[in-house]
Amino acid sequence: MCLILVAAATATTACNGEIGSVSPTEVDPAAPLAFVNPSILRVCQSNNWSSYTPTPTSIVYDCADAPCPAQDGSQCSYLSEDVHDTNDGSPTHWLPTLAFVANGMAGELRWNQPPTIAAALFNAMGGTGTYFESEKADIVANTRGMPGIGTRKMWEDDIEAAGILLVEVRWQPGAAAFPGFPPTQGWFSRIDDSPRPLPWAVKRPAAVLQFIRAHLPPSVSLGTSGCSGGSIQTFAPILWYGLDWAVSYQYLSGPVPGAWDVPATCASFQQYWGICENDPATSCHDDSPCNGFQCAFPQPTGSD
Repeated sequence: MCLILVAAATATTACNGEIGSVSPTEVDPAAPLAFVNPSILRVCQSNNWSSYTPTPTSIVYDCADAPCPAQDGSQCSYLSEDVHDTNDGSPTHWLPTLAFVANGMAGELRWNQPPTIAAALFNAMGGTGTYFESEKADIVANTRGMPGIGTRKMWEDDIEAAGILLVEVRWQPGAAAFPGFPPTQGWFSRIDDSPRPLPWAVKRPAAVLQFIRAHLPPSVSLGTSGCSGGSIQTFAPILWYGLDWAVSYQYLSGPVPGAWDVPATCASFQQYWGICENDPATSCHDDSPCNGFQCAFPQPTGSD
């Protein structure tokens, strides 16, 4: 069964059962379906990386020091400061953090510390993923609904108090981007100038998701959330690498879900029915049953 709630550009999915996926031979013979080689994610001793640029638009990262002796994350964590603490005069909030390299790209994982853990949530930032959610300098609270200090405090206080382990990922800037794109490519960065499909880059957040499921939360339900490019980080590993076993719930938002055929992903066939924006329980083929609101299609096909 697959439940889909859509309001404007926001899609919420909770799927149970087989999820459509690409054959491993269509992606990479070295990446078997439903399993991303754990060695693709290497925990570093610190956030000190080495890198070289084979070409102006490519980059390769590695741990500058020897890899962490405990690749399960039980060692080599360090504390990083929540940047918004300095903006409102509140006490400094330090969060455990791990540095890693995945498929030639460097990044960091950090998480809160609820006294008891009832559930876990993996969140990925949109765009190229080079910030922790809500820490980007030009994102202010209550601006176009984007997260800011208010969200940061909600995550630190309310979510932590509710016993939810919140795990965030931040990627290094990566290679210089192509003209017309963001300044750097982040987790999309190539390791050379050879053309590579998106599933190749998705190995990186897929390895992160698998690491989180294997090592960070205890045996509790794990959900994911992501906006725009963050939806790619959290949904594509499920679609292309069969990691549906790792998560219980997914929240996708921003324009990117419009590029995914979410019903086909859950039902394994093309879906031509949408839902009314004002009432997600009402199915529709056009706007007529929606009482003046639009019929939303969580896929690029639209109505015929």
